[in-house]
Parts: sequence; C-alpha cells; structure tokens
Amino acid sequence: MIRLLRVSHSIKKLVSQCGGAMVLLGALLVVFPSSALALYIQVDGVADIKSNFSEGCSSITDIANQAERQKIDVVLFGDFARNSIEFGIKPFERIFKNITQGPSVLDRGVGGYLSEIKDNDRQFERTLLIPGVETIPFYFWTGSNYDKNLTAHNWDKHLLVFGMDSAEDYEQLPLPNSNFSKKYTHELLNNFIVMGFIFMVMVGAVYKGLFRKITVPLMLLFALLTLNNHPFQSSPFDPYNGDHGVEPYQNLIDFATSKGALVFWNHMETASGISQKGNTVLETLPYPDDLLKTQNYTGFQAVGDEPIGQTDPGQQWDQVLMEYLNGNREQPVWGFGSNDFLCENQEGDSLGSVRTIFLVRENNNDNVLDAMKKGRMYAVRQADANRLSLDEFVVEDQKAGNQVTMGEELVATDFPAISLKLRSVQGGNKTTQIKIIRNGVLVKEETVSLPSELTWRDVGIDRKEPVYYRVMATVSPQDHLVSNPIFVKFAENIGVEMAKLAPQEQPSPPEKLLTVMLDGVEMKKGPGEIFSNITKLRKGQEVSFVRRTNIELNHRNWLVVKFRNRSGYIWEGVLKWSDDQHDAGPNEQ
Repeated sequence: MIRLLRVSHSIKKLVSQCGGAMVLLGALLVVFPSSALALYIQVDGVADIKSNFSEGCSSITDIANQAERQKIDVVLFGDFARNSIEFGIKPFERIFKNITQGPSVLDRGVGGYLSEIKDNDRQFERTLLIPGVETIPFYFWTGSNYDKNLTAHNWDKHLLVFGMDSAEDYEQLPLPNSNFSKKYTHELLNNFIVMGFIFMVMVGAVYKGLFRKITVPLMLLFALLTLNNHPFQSSPFDPYNGDHGVEPYQNLIDFATSKGALVFWNHMETASGISQKGNTVLETLPYPDDLLKTQNYTGFQAVGDEPIGQTDPGQQWDQVLMEYLNGNREQPVWGFGSNDFLCENQEGDSLGSVRTIFLVRENNNDNVLDAMKKGRMYAVRQADANRLSLDEFVVEDQKAGNQVTMGEELVATDFPAISLKLRSVQGGNKTTQIKIIRNGVLVKEETVSLPSELTWRDVGIDRKEPVYYRVMATVSPQDHLVSNPIFVKFAENIGVEMAKLAPQEQPSPPEKLLTVMLDGVEMKKGPGEIFSNITKLRKGQEVSFVRRTNIELNHRNWLVVKFRNRSGYIWEGVLKWSDDQHDAGPNEQ
C-alpha cells in the first residue's frame, strides 16, 4: 500500500541517529501496521535531463537548484555520450572526413562529468543527482553529395544508460566516432592484416629499389589503407554499408547491462522523423517495433510530451509483456517518463513536465536505481504543478491477505482484487478516465472525479495461466499517467473446483454447442487478438460452450469454448448457437 508521499526530515534524522534502516522499519510499522507495502515511499523524479556538458543550457548546479525549488527529489541526467556525425571519402573514410560535432560527455571528459554530479549530489540535501547518458549507437548514410541528397538515417534513434559509475565503462560504450577500443579487434583484424602485409611488401620493394615509380605510390596508398582499417575502433558497425537493423542497439544493450547499467529506449515515436544537423539531413522514422526486436533492456519511454501509442492496450508494450508471461523473454520491460529537457521555456521545455515517481524504501541513489530496475515506478505528464498521483495500486489475494505493488508478483489462491487510489496533488475534482489493462486487453474502464478510490475483483479469469495488470489514468493528453504492471500467478490446481459433489449427486448438464459461421475462425490461447492461435476452424464445425468472459470486442464478448478436448477463446461474433438448441446468438445465454 503506497500511502507515504515523502519521508519527513525528522524521521530521516531519527534513522541516522538510531541505527538506520531498522529504526525506519520499526517507525513505519507502528504508523502503518496493516501492510508491508507501507514501507515504500514515493519520490518524485525527472529523467533525461541535459546540462551544458552536452546540449543543455544550464549547469549541473543550476539544474539541481531548480529541482530543489520545485521539490523534485531525483534528477537523472541524460547528456549525450558522443554527439558527432562524420562522413568520409571512401576508401579513406576514417582519415579524410567531414565532422559535425556538438558538445558531449566524452568530448568534455567523463571524469569531470561524473565528479561534478557527485560533488553536487553531496551538497544538495533534498535532491538526488544520478548520472546517465543518451547514446546514438548507430547511423548510416544514403545518397551522395554530388546528387545533393546525402542523408544520415537513425541519428535520433537513442538509448538512455543509467547506473554506470566507471569513467572507463562510459569511454568504452560501442558508439560510432568514439574512443579507441580493443573490444572488436578480432572482428576487424583481417582487413588490417591484409593491408598491413601489402604495405610491408611495398616497403621492402622500395628499400630494394624495385620499380620505385610504382612501389613508392603503392607504399603510400597501402599505408593509408592500413591506417584507415585499424582494428581499434569503438564500434564494429560501418555507417557506409546500409542499415544493420537492431544489431548495433543490441550490442550496446549487451555491453551496458554487462557493466550493471540500466538501458531504456527513448522517444521511439519521433513525430516528423526529419531534422537537420548543420548542413546534414537527418532522417529517423518511428521505431516502436524495436521493443519486440531487442532483448534484455530495462524499459522504454512510456510517457513523454504527447501520449505514446506503445502503451495503448494490445500494442508493443503489451506484446513484450506477454512474451515474458509466456516464457519467451527473460525479464519484463518497464515504462518510465522521459522529460527530454534541454532549456527552460525553450520550444516548450519545462523541467518536471514529465516525471517518474519511484517507490523506494529509503530516498537514496541506490534505492532509486533499484526501483527503476524492478519496475517500482509510474510515469506522469503534467500540465501544471497539480499532477496526478497514484497513491495506491496493489493487487491483493483477499483470501490469504497478501498484496503486491508495481513490478512485483503475487502468488494467488483467489481471484485477484485490484485496488487504486488516485488524486491530484494539490486537490481539486478533476474528471479522470481510468483504464485497467489485463494481458493487453482493456478489462475495466471508469470515468471518475478525483480524488477516487476503486477496488475491483477480477472474477473473469480461469486462475490457471499467469496474468498481469497495469493502469492508465487520463485527464487530458497533457495530464495523464501510466503505471508499470503487477504480475499474478496462481497456486497449482487453483483453477480446478476443489469441492465437487459425488458422481451420483452431480448430474452432467446438457452440452451447449456453438456453430462456427466462417472459415478460418481462430481459437486462441487468450481473450484477444494478441494471443497466439491454438487452431483454426472451418465453417459449420461445432464447439462446446464453457463460459462467457467479461472481455469485449466491438460490443461482443470473448467466449471460453472446447474443441476436441482442447479449451480456448473465440470471439462470439463469429459463432451462433447450433440450430437444435437455440435460435438466438450467444449473447442471450
């Protein structure tokens, strides 16, 4: 139960004087003895904040001062790691090249960047400062200068990296045009050896005086080619040979996570896709499907300046979460709010217009990063200071008395009960639309006046397969929030009736049959189009009616049916009652 919004300074002092976490634990249990979730407090954060180390307008100190004035608890920086784009002349593209470069962390010095954030973090009592970088793992060229259509693609396709402490790790990030690295020498060594061998042959020929008019130019040529193909490159991907798909991004994800970092996809639904850097045309098309194509990243931007389509029911986020639920992905994917802040009041920028609210046991950097890693957070877009606050979002097993919150998993022996408490932080009676999404399907929707409390027991599931729930709340496109999911799995055999009549006391009811009205009707593993098929049925085949779910599509329900001893889901719009049982459709049963 998430009932605390801030830890008071008096409790913090008590903790430091009397033994830290144990005193805090005892104090909170006295105040809130009924729920272990009372141990979580909400801290108010902003992420993807750029300082003047890259393209931001303000210093780290100025940003920290502004955050304290606005009562922001956490600032996660996202300055550009490397901010340069290069176009070279083949076959000497790494030697003879035009460079367009902006300020960046690697350009100005990672050590200074980390040190300045750390020093300011010590000085500011309320606001935590956490380093991070925004990375550009890859871009590729099409067109030519001659035709005046030279274009760099995917320049604005970015990943945010948080939680790396080592300057060396930042310097070794696999980025184009970055520092020398030994990491990819085995992949790039062949060309270097071939060019180097030919160069040495030419040196020998020149030394012996053989055909100097030919061998001297060749020696110089292969000297340049050897230098151009050196194997100590920062990335194994060449921008001159087309698109490499998601490989460069997966490569960066794998490197950063191997160093203990958290990696988030950023602004995947770029509005226009066309921009310019200097005289270079940049084109980056929206890339929401990369959520499905990559693995082992931490999350993605679920809330930004405009509503993000990936969070809609059944879209890419739900598809990824279903992959996790079905065992096809090792870890869930979490949503966070990306502020994308450069300069106050420039092009609509405002510090804190998008926030991420973290659920932590204690307000420090490690606990915030742990909440990010484990999904104990929700994201908010606010039109003004009176933002939405999700004071409680838990799923409870009422029979056992257990409950969990965002990012956690409940082992249930009962139908899950979802409890919400929603308000605006400065009061008022905003009208808000609340959506509860289960396994990618909108299962409950209500319009309420804030503040509001809602408890809903989900009896429309068979309690056999695991589920997850997440919440969206919307006042307007500029005033909404998106929660992270809560997972529920069920104790063995909980979906089977535990108490049955003896066979002689339990007559079998007559079987109810439905007829398929179209060829190719799909029987699915779950109540929605995102679920995989069990089988396809032909027109005229019959299935046994089991029950109706409360999940609708175009005002018709999904039904649980059996076909040849296999259970599944079929939308009732493609079924009718068999003629000898009922003259009407399934809706009337």
